[in-house]
Amino acid sequence: MKVTNQKAKMFIIPTKTGKFRLLPASGEVELPNDYSESYVNALAENGSITISGVEQVEDSDDEELEELLQAEYEELSGDKADGRWSAETLQEKIDELKA
Repeated sequence: MKVTNQKAKMFIIPTKTGKFRLLPASGEVELPNDYSESYVNALAENGSITISGVEQVEDSDDEELEELLQAEYEELSGDKADGRWSAETLQEKIDELKA
């Protein structure tokens, strides 16, 4: 699957093995088979990326998405994510940290 970044900021796409794939600002990468579908779906839903080379992306698992976003927030900020934050709030906080 190929993803194209529609934003002028970098994204870190986690894989199921715990490694990360960098998606450069306004860039394009081929994702490995073990990418996190829920995180990629969330980015696609909010217009941050476009997906090509795949018929249909599986539905997001909200709980898995929040866990991935919490991990990314904690990695970027060095602070523990507030467990009350929604996936949308976490994504906003991550975007602010990357700006």
